[in-house]
Amino acid sequence: MSKEWSNKEFWSKYWEKEKPTTTEFTFSKIVEKYINFNTISSYMEIGGAPGAIVTYIHNKYKLKCSIIDYVDKKYTENILKENNVTNYCIYEEDFINFNPSRHKHKYGLVASWGFIEHFDKSVCKRIIQKQKELVENNGYLLIELPNIRKFNWLIYRICNNELLKIHNLDIMDLSFIQEEVSTNNEFEILYCDYYLTSFFFFNSSSEFFDRHNLLKKIFKSINKLAQFLHFDNIRTKFFSPYIVLIAKKKALV
Repeated sequence: MSKEWSNKEFWSKYWEKEKPTTTEFTFSKIVEKYINFNTISSYMEIGGAPGAIVTYIHNKYKLKCSIIDYVDKKYTENILKENNVTNYCIYEEDFINFNPSRHKHKYGLVASWGFIEHFDKSVCKRIIQKQKELVENNGYLLIELPNIRKFNWLIYRICNNELLKIHNLDIMDLSFIQEEVSTNNEFEILYCDYYLTSFFFFNSSSEFFDRHNLLKKIFKSINKLAQFLHFDNIRTKFFSPYIVLIAKKKALV
């Protein structure tokens, strides 16, 4: 029996409290380096609530955007409407039970941002396979997850210990992600590596930093110093906060 690391009730309460920012996108440089947005017209995000990344993708690249998430779509619609996102579709479904073969659409870019790490390894494999099935020929697959190990585990332990409880650290492994995507030789992997240099601060509007303003200032200062010294993107399993995989689906011959 697979372990349930989080559930719908948790995420409904979480998005009720959290106020996501939509003005910044941490991964803009890497996606623009490996994805040719001029060749695609549609975007699907797995676990896309509350819509912050969809907002950025829609407004920056002018793609038709879709989301699959099992939380009430009101959380996502509120963000999208506030940011003038109009060309979108929300599927209020549990992706674990979602059947790609019955879905009528395929997409130029199918992404999950911080999604698969909330499940055990067997469920992760199914999720990755379903994502792959939703990508159109010559389209792109993107999988991002946090690297909450080594030094970053300590940062989580200090700043948000509760979030550690809903993350499966065992799947935060480059070889596992790469192997699953490479199955059947349908995709060419363009990038599979760690990204950036550590969590120096979390969401500045989070409850933790509301209670620890001094620590918030310290972490922000360290982050600015790291950027100034160009230490903000040294890729290593010990300090990088993210794992990112970008792959392109091969055209049928």
